[in-house]
Amino acid sequence: MRIGRWGERKATLLLQRKQHAIIRSNWRTIHGEIDIIARERRQLVIIEVKTRHISLKSHFPGIKAIDDEKRSRLHFMGRQFMRNHAPVCRRYGIKNYRVDIIELYYENLLFGIRRIISMEWHKNIPALCRRAYL
Repeated sequence: MRIGRWGERKATLLLQRKQHAIIRSNWRTIHGEIDIIARERRQLVIIEVKTRHISLKSHFPGIKAIDDEKRSRLHFMGRQFMRNHAPVCRRYGIKNYRVDIIELYYENLLFGIRRIISMEWHKNIPALCRRAYL
């Protein structure tokens, strides 16, 4: 199994434990893919998951892989999801959204088994630039 999909599965389990209802996983548009779309009370949560080996944490953290353009694209796709799925949003009273980034750091154990070492959840990531995605 790909490391990214493994990390997304682990993040999904974490979100469910934190009382988030998972709406969609791996929602694709021509602008990109949203890893996880969830609902927390009456707010839509757009989640990007970055999975890294623990040895990369200090040199190349997952949050650094999300540049300004990617942040803007995630916000754009969040608005697009709300427009395209208006009946679902109305049913749950969703009127706004936020973008979160979950970083998972793992280590390899014996026989291809991975173990999560640390997890960082960055909530409400702002869109820093507004190029081409308005």
